[in-house]
Amino acid sequence: SASPGIFIQGLLVHGPGGKVLSQTYLPKEVVERAFSYAEEAQIACCGFLGDRNVTLAAHPRLDELHERYFEPASYVADSLEEILAQDVYKILFYGDDEAVINGSVKPYWEENLVEGAKITRAIPEMLELVPAGTSKATGLAKLLREYSVTPEEMMAVGDGDNDLEMLQLAGLGVAVANATSGLKEVADAMVSSNDDNGAAEALWKFVLKDE
Repeated sequence: SASPGIFIQGLLVHGPGGKVLSQTYLPKEVVERAFSYAEEAQIACCGFLGDRNVTLAAHPRLDELHERYFEPASYVADSLEEILAQDVYKILFYGDDEAVINGSVKPYWEENLVEGAKITRAIPEMLELVPAGTSKATGLAKLLREYSVTPEEMMAVGDGDNDLEMLQLAGLGVAVANATSGLKEVADAMVSSNDDNGAAEALWKFVLKDE
């Protein structure tokens, strides 16, 4: 918490000493509709609160989100009203497979998206609702201004479509080998996959090697 950085899809930005530079939350209407939809569709759903997530129903997929992807653990709220009383950064739906997201979840939200929110996606089996006008790039731009660093001086490494704006912002945008096809199209360079230490390779190859 004392480190500078962008977190939760760029919705939380920490500056020097962990000072909070920016926090952006979803409209309450979006949160309410998201959890109502998840209950009807019987799909795993959680809201990101910061150091923990919240859900209306425990689900193995939410356990996996914590254990495999190291996202905050989800606690089960007693009611939707309890969730709405809190500030929610983003909503995440986690399907059993990509077909569930592409076949029902994504089409529903493309047709019924509430003003003030947008869809983003990092992993094929997941779909996220985040505040409109936000991205990792918007959060990163705030952090760069705090340190008087220009985007041209920055390198960004990514693997998912939710990294696209960030790579476009950076002076050097690097995609790992297992990145989505859309991200590879905008990248300036490629490195090995996440599993093969692609981020470390990028740091060595483009930042440290000539020092």
